[in-house]
Amino acid sequence: MALTRTICAGPTATCRALPQQHQPPHGPPMKTVSPLPCPPPPRRRGSAAHEDDPASLVRSFWTLADQGVVSLGMFAINIQLARTFPSQEYGTFVFFLSVLLALQVVNVSLIQYPLSVDGTVLDPAKRRALAGSAVLLTAGSLLPLSGLLALVGYGLGMPEMIGPTVLYFVVWQVQEIGRRGLMPG
Repeated sequence: MALTRTICAGPTATCRALPQQHQPPHGPPMKTVSPLPCPPPPRRRGSAAHEDDPASLVRSFWTLADQGVVSLGMFAINIQLARTFPSQEYGTFVFFLSVLLALQVVNVSLIQYPLSVDGTVLDPAKRRALAGSAVLLTAGSLLPLSGLLALVGYGLGMPEMIGPTVLYFVVWQVQEIGRRGLMPG
């Protein structure tokens, strides 16, 4: 018995199971074994897969709009601070901000990225369960990460900045987990 492979010429054609043997260029034509209807073409992931789902398009818009507002706001704040602060103070701020971003990478890598990736292929009930777990993990990570942030603030001699920075960090985590939860599935 010869091994077979299935080929399909298009969405309305028939699939044919063909022998998987080397066919000489001048030999007899391959014989067709049992014509089968072709399966529907696979749906692409991305915008084409959601073109018939208006709610998904709205979620995509708000996710992108949210990211745009955050990025433009951070850019504008940095420009203003660089113009206002003396070099040394701005350098300290940038270092503190770098620590804040490094701590954000911990949550993104361990909690938010898996929600973004795994959540897109899950059915709505499992996606809600994953989002709930991500919220609980984020809440559990806030205390140790905020503690590290406070230690850096004290180390830089900026104890007055610890409260506002920790508050900013907590709000940022809530915003990020909400944004990731709104990503289309």
